[in-house]
Amino acid sequence: MAEAVFTEFGLDIASYTLNPGSGGVHDIWLDDDLVFSKKAIGRQPTPEEIIDLIRPRIEAAARG
Repeated sequence: MAEAVFTEFGLDIASYTLNPGSGGVHDIWLDDDLVFSKKAIGRQPTPEEIIDLIRPRIEAAARG
């Protein structure tokens, strides 16, 4: 997942933190906002899905 995000956005992302969880938790946060929650949705995200969720925020940040 991290590789797909970095391949898509390169240096537009300052950092990426992986925090291991347990019990099937797979949450993806951007800044302080929850972008995807496996527990809430009931399935793993695809890399493309995460890229599509992150892209508008990266573009908005680039516009200032």
